Amino acid sequence: MTTNATKAYDSIARVNLVNACHLRSSISISLISALLIARFVLDIEFQIALSLTPLIVLLCLNAGYYLQLNRSSAHQRNVLSTQILLDIALLSASFYFSGGPSNPFISFYLVPLTISATLLRQSFTWLVTAITFTCYTALLLYAPQPEDLQMTHNHSSLPSFNAHLVGMWINFCFSAGLIAFFITRLNLEIIKKDASIANYREKVIQGEQVLGLATLATGVAHEISTPLSTIAIAVSDMLEETSSPATQTDLKLIESQIAECKSILGQLTAEAGQGKQSYQRPLKTVHDYLLHLLDRLSILRPQSTAQLTAAGDLPKSMSKQLISPPITVDQALINLINNAFDSSPDAVKIQYSLIDGMIEVHITDDGDGIDSDVLEHLGKPFNTSGKKDGLGLGLFLAHTTFDQLGGSLSLHTRAKKGTLTRVILPLASIS
Repeated sequence: MTTNATKAYDSIARVNLVNACHLRSSISISLISALLIARFVLDIEFQIALSLTPLIVLLCLNAGYYLQLNRSSAHQRNVLSTQILLDIALLSASFYFSGGPSNPFISFYLVPLTISATLLRQSFTWLVTAITFTCYTALLLYAPQPEDLQMTHNHSSLPSFNAHLVGMWINFCFSAGLIAFFITRLNLEIIKKDASIANYREKVIQGEQVLGLATLATGVAHEISTPLSTIAIAVSDMLEETSSPATQTDLKLIESQIAECKSILGQLTAEAGQGKQSYQRPLKTVHDYLLHLLDRLSILRPQSTAQLTAAGDLPKSMSKQLISPPITVDQALINLINNAFDSSPDAVKIQYSLIDGMIEVHITDDGDGIDSDVLEHLGKPFNTSGKKDGLGLGLFLAHTTFDQLGGSLSLHTRAKKGTLTRVILPLASIS
């Protein structure tokens, strides 16, 4: 689950906790009112003080819990588990002194069970179901039955009244089981749906950010093409005029860098659809494709080297698999390899594998690794991995690129030293 999805889920959970708190308070007040009416209006004889005390305690505990809801939802959900168990214990004490199973409000046992099924884990909900079943059964067997409450049922004999109580007990067992089973399943589906909606919204925001960057990049590409041509002409003239071998070497390096810049701009133009009819990216094997990226990087970073290997023994059919990824994948992988070169210029290893229609690329370096606090925020715009001149866009664009193709990007600090960058892409999206 992404960060935004987690925040959305926590926000919804907190609203649910507040609603549950209101519900528990309403139940307490309703039971207190019912007991007072039964004793002083209907004149039913039972131990009113002992029946009211647990409900008043429950109401006070709920008020204190409500005041603490400004804390994190995860913490409050743990507190809610304890509160529900206390609710059942206090309700049981109140029911014991107010008629036990003959109390018409004994079905309120279903309220804490429903709250648990809606807000808490499925395993805990089944525990609550077992506890409420046990408490109801104990009240049926051991709670005193006031004669006044028995008379209100208008049964002709005590055996028939007991049969009615057993029928209520059976009805409660079925109701509790149905609530525990169906509401927990429905709640899980709602949680998944909420998380999916939050993830979709985050992807829409990412798409808008990428569109803005793409528009900016298109403008920059048009603006720098003329200065590059001017520099290329100037370098060519200087090469003809100078006779110093050292100067010629430097000028040739500049010339190759300019050629690489022009090549990148040409590919960007082609990918954007300008002249697309005459442009077709060549098909390459995975090994040749990655080797081509390293060749491009060797022009930009001639002092850095990387070791390219295949993981295990690839089947011949896989080793000859041809791919033609979009240029965005080229740039994303080059950025990732370039980051590895920044950490350890001479100790970068690239390993690829093809498994179940997926290509997986591992890029490892022997640098200092990435702090866990920094690692948590990587992949968001303008969050850098600590590079001095980093803009915080490379990993964001790489994440977005791979995600749009149905793949993924993850970074891990290695146990011994350095960073592992794992890229997974479906072959179908780049073939």
